[in-house]
Amino acid sequence: DVPITGNGYIVRCHVASGDTIKKGDLLFETIEGDVPSGTMDADHILSPCAGTLASLSVTPGESVESGKVFAEIYPDDMLRVKALVPEGALSEIHLQDTVYISSQYQEISGELIPGIVEKISSIPEKSDSAELSYESFYAVYIIVPDASALRYGMNVTVTNQIPEPNT
Repeated sequence: DVPITGNGYIVRCHVASGDTIKKGDLLFETIEGDVPSGTMDADHILSPCAGTLASLSVTPGESVESGKVFAEIYPDDMLRVKALVPEGALSEIHLQDTVYISSQYQEISGELIPGIVEKISSIPEKSDSAELSYESFYAVYIIVPDASALRYGMNVTVTNQIPEPNT
């Protein structure tokens, strides 16, 4: 999460979830304190980084305070991978572990992209691949220092061991 500082009431939203933004782009206009009707002296909340606006959780007229998360931005300079891991495999994954990521393209070439486990969720999520399973799945967030071969929304495979070459 990238903290965005600002106080007051949201007057206008200039972005929507999924928008691509640049550092310094106008995200919201706010007004502070008790504002007489018709007064529109607005402050501006600017994007602290370039990236993709993943989610927006405020609407015009809503109060915001410094420290409240109301926008999630995926920074361009640090892509993260989210992997859903079955509860039974959580004991094999730890914070700061190195894991290996491949996409369908990399599987053809055999190239693996290293990543570092940044966060492991403590709340289970639903998984489309576990429709008939009673096992819970947990989100594992992975920092990918060199994500030049990956794109937002791309399906990838994550493993915690380098596969042995076929002989």
